[in-house]
Amino acid sequence: MLLVWLASLCITQHPQAPVEDEQVAGLWQIIKRPEVLSFFGVCLLIQLSHGPYYSFYSLYMSEQGYDKTQIGLLWALGVVAEVLMFLVMHRLLSWIGLRAMVQIGMAVCALRWLMIASLPDQLWAVLLAQLFHAVTFGCLHAAGIALVHRFFPATHQGQGQALYSSLGFGVGGALGAFLSGWIWSQYDGATMFMFAAAVSMLGWLLAWRGLRLNP
Repeated sequence: MLLVWLASLCITQHPQAPVEDEQVAGLWQIIKRPEVLSFFGVCLLIQLSHGPYYSFYSLYMSEQGYDKTQIGLLWALGVVAEVLMFLVMHRLLSWIGLRAMVQIGMAVCALRWLMIASLPDQLWAVLLAQLFHAVTFGCLHAAGIALVHRFFPATHQGQGQALYSSLGFGVGGALGAFLSGWIWSQYDGATMFMFAAAVSMLGWLLAWRGLRLNP
């Protein structure tokens, strides 16, 4: 984190972007558009569904008999897959499109959590589920950033990014962690990941119905 802060000192500030339209929409006028509200709702549900994974995946896999080294390698596999996805993400977005990318990402989220819940003793399923991190984080995060740039003009880019982070990673992540812990305390880890799959399907439905983008 110290190196990140030091690197930020080297970033030069870009000049104010030219405003093409004299009537620039205010922040609230942008947020209350149905497609923008749907977008933030999807962002929240994405991170809510990741609550069991980020908070309890290591404990869950340990309960299934995996040792610490194996669990650490599984985490590393997910990160490597995510980084490799970012290398080709710009091509995928131009080929698939933002709305379809979000829908595919949510569907893969649901499949990933279902596999972790129902097949934790099958190594092939566990490895494939970790490779899916390239989609459930890599693709969805890249699409989310691109949609912020699409919805928010230059004058509101910073506010759009802040809303994306706070509503998704902040509110969604906190709710996901809290609800996951409660579900596991009442039931078990498998039920917790089944809950995550259900949340992902709700996010897919919201993206399908509400995330309408003009050409």
